[in-house]
Amino acid sequence: MSHRVQLTRRAYTDVDVLFAFVKRRSGVISAERWRDALFKRLSKLESTPEMWPQVDDPELEQHQLREYLFRYWRNVYRIFFRIDGEIVRIHRIRHSAQEGLMAEDIRWRETTKTGKLLNDV
Repeated sequence: MSHRVQLTRRAYTDVDVLFAFVKRRSGVISAERWRDALFKRLSKLESTPEMWPQVDDPELEQHQLREYLFRYWRNVYRIFFRIDGEIVRIHRIRHSAQEGLMAEDIRWRETTKTGKLLNDV
């Protein structure tokens, strides 16, 4: 089954923050290479998202989050995602040195039976 990868607003914000960090430390060309490599890696989730393990954290267990690691040079980034049918929804992207996720770090897009949006991703 082929999936579609979709980033939440928070995940895009994470990309922007991490891009700015890499840019400050290594310059714009390195930051652009990092971002290109990240999005190339994310596209691999289209084919086999189920192979990545669920996050081993009792607080996050109910959300069925999975963790996908992205290594770039000496750095490791943790990509937190959930499989929603045919959509792989990326919720957060964090450097491994950052603190782990807490339940309030994840916002879910929930709708009522009529399709009315309760909160935004």
